[in-house]
Amino acid sequence: MEDISLLLGHIKDLSLRRNYKDILTFTSFLTLSEISEITPILESSKDINNYYFYGGNMFSERKILFFLPTYIDKNDLINNPNTFLNEIISVIKIYPKNIKYFENNLSHRDYLGALMNLGLKREFFGDIYIKDKVNAYVFVKKEIENEVINNISKIRHSDVKAQLLDLNNEEIKNIKPTFKELEVNASSLRLDNVISSVFSKLSREDSKSLINNEFVFVNGIAIKSPSFLLKDEDRVSIKSKGKFIYNGVIKTTRKDRYLISISLYK
Repeated sequence: MEDISLLLGHIKDLSLRRNYKDILTFTSFLTLSEISEITPILESSKDINNYYFYGGNMFSERKILFFLPTYIDKNDLINNPNTFLNEIISVIKIYPKNIKYFENNLSHRDYLGALMNLGLKREFFGDIYIKDKVNAYVFVKKEIENEVINNISKIRHSDVKAQLLDLNNEEIKNIKPTFKELEVNASSLRLDNVISSVFSKLSREDSKSLINNEFVFVNGIAIKSPSFLLKDEDRVSIKSKGKFIYNGVIKTTRKDRYLISISLYK
């Protein structure tokens, strides 16, 4: 859903349907940038309320927007997946058919490419987690689970199998991104300075160039200003360099520098 106005129209329809019938309504998986764009609009709306973003995992970036009826709150939605979520979100585990011949350098892009080659829309897929370079876990809309399981047979040159899991499965509860937790010393909180402080091989001018060339994204949206100030829990992604979560300022030092907390994706 690239056109934000169309997305907002769809969201209003779902909210009205929830209000009229008092039933759970929901979108497809939304991108980080879509979530960033619509959240301020939802928060300022007097007509849209009692909603929640969730992608099947507390670490999810791609999420479904749920409009909750009077008999469901967000804790019911998350803590009792057998009641609601397992009818909306499925998890598919993709694993080697023969580990001996399996490529152990497969990337997120390889898995996504194989899934998209099935002819399914990107909005039907949530996050993809790769664990131990062998197993991949893909969050999908329930309606396409059979098509994926029955047709995914190869990732790049490796033969694979697929298994359906539900959100109660212990494997699902234990999957999450791997972070390196950093405490970084920065002279200012400008985006260009934070980036050069996190990635020591990048100078301030390198960071400015990346931003000016629109290679830096905050919450999925390209940032064009080097002086942009990050907020706590912002997700920063730099093309070909890496990504991190900005957790905020720990303290200000005696020399008026900032010690900031960063979760760097490994």
